Amino acid sequence: DGNFGAVLDTGHLHAQKELLPLSVEKLGKRIFYLHVSDNNGLVNEHRALGRGTIDWDGVFTALKKCKFLLLDLLLASQIID
Repeated sequence: DGNFGAVLDTGHLHAQKELLPLSVEKLGKRIFYLHVSDNNGLVNEHRALGRGTIDWDGVFTALKKCKFLLLDLLLASQIID
């Protein structure tokens, strides 16, 4: 059904030890929305991109392969103690 899709949450998947590029490839065109945040791979800390250990090159390469059309980034300031 074209009205049913997936929300891919990079932070949740990474914290659960999922391989993000593989997850993107498996879901492919069923990805309707991305919730993009980074973390250390242990806890979903909602860090800014590049402030954790996610393989962003691999994620964006996989998104390009499945022809994901839209990346809407909402930037939030990060408070560092």
